[in-house]
Amino acid sequence: MPPPFPFTPIVAAAGAFEYPRKKLLLVLAGARGARFLIVALLAQHYGRRLIRVIESPGFRWFVIGLILISLAGSAVVVHRWLRPVKSRPEAQPAHSR
Repeated sequence: MPPPFPFTPIVAAAGAFEYPRKKLLLVLAGARGARFLIVALLAQHYGRRLIRVIESPGFRWFVIGLILISLAGSAVVVHRWLRPVKSRPEAQPAHSR
């Protein structure tokens, strides 16, 4: 499963279906070992290039731009959330006809 997938339900399901513990541990160790081996190989291959990109001035300005956009968006959301209730459009109750 990809990393965002919750891991606990897999282990809980294996326990609920009485999957043999030794087999489960072998499968988990093999899958995690393969996953981390792939990550290590990718880091070895792309690591130096990625560090050069991250240390470049262009990347720093890109990150600063993202931070400013995020702060502006957050300010707009907080402003709309905190504005007085009277300035919001009134909703008509469904039962008042």
